[in-house]
Amino acid sequence: MNAQSMNDLLHIRKMSDVLPPDFVIHGCLGKGANNKALHVTWNGQERVLRAPRRKSDTQQRGSSKWEYMYTQRASDLQVSPTLYDAWYLRHAHGEWASGLYFLMEYFPYSLSYLFEHSSKWESVMQHRDAIGECLISLLEKLAKDTLFAYDLKPQNVVLRYDVVQECYVVRIIDFGCDFCEWGSNDIRLKVDHQSPIIDLVRRTLFLETKQAAAEGGGAGGAHERLTHILFATMLVQMSCTTSRELDKRKAQNRMSRTIRDSINPIQRRCNQFVCSMQGRHMSLLRMVLRHDEVRGLLQHYHGRRNAGTRRSIRFAVGDVERVGE
Repeated sequence: MNAQSMNDLLHIRKMSDVLPPDFVIHGCLGKGANNKALHVTWNGQERVLRAPRRKSDTQQRGSSKWEYMYTQRASDLQVSPTLYDAWYLRHAHGEWASGLYFLMEYFPYSLSYLFEHSSKWESVMQHRDAIGECLISLLEKLAKDTLFAYDLKPQNVVLRYDVVQECYVVRIIDFGCDFCEWGSNDIRLKVDHQSPIIDLVRRTLFLETKQAAAEGGGAGGAHERLTHILFATMLVQMSCTTSRELDKRKAQNRMSRTIRDSINPIQRRCNQFVCSMQGRHMSLLRMVLRHDEVRGLLQHYHGRRNAGTRRSIRFAVGDVERVGE
């Protein structure tokens, strides 16, 4: 799929206008506040149909426009599952809700699902480092493209085991407009596009660079530093939510501390990265984590007490003494 804008989306009034003759729903892979993911057969292939729920934010044209743009870009970068098709259902009646629909590549597991089922633990531990490297690579691709996603959690990491390569294929899902920004200069983003967090970091870096130049020093390339901070924020949030998810498992399915340490694919790399960050970059990382939008999402998942910058970084690295807080 290589659409150019929201105007290229097919607008339909009945789902029967797009459903193939062999369409079958095999089950629901997961539900969010606004959308649900259905495992389906579509033209003889296993696919995921991402469908809006009755109160989906994608019923609003602006929300659906930007979620489509972000998801398409993430698919182009091979960060999200391949996006095969997308359409907007108007004035829906019956079982299908109005809003934005995605037809995407099928991944049977989420990282949260693998944590939840003890039968999967050995496989995840065996491939932990490879899964972690894949996650790091995906976050680096997003950062280099200035596509900043901050709803990163195990439920939004999907996996498929490749029996030929004997490894897990990993992707990230859910690029809703309320928790994603794109700082690209793409001409499609010029109208009604907002990226307040990225703009804040850019302004801060500009002022630092200007001050450093006045003092006869150098602060490094602004774009490189921007992508560094975006990557650091996404890495810390992904590691924080993963660690908190594993903490829940110790009570729910008796996951021991040894298993939690052995199964966490990203905490070790996050610890190494954060401990290597310079002081001025740590200040910028904290600034982004304190932003209302990012902190609000962390509060939603972890509660007010555990959503502060100090605790978020501690959960992310798993080592209080080396954080530098």
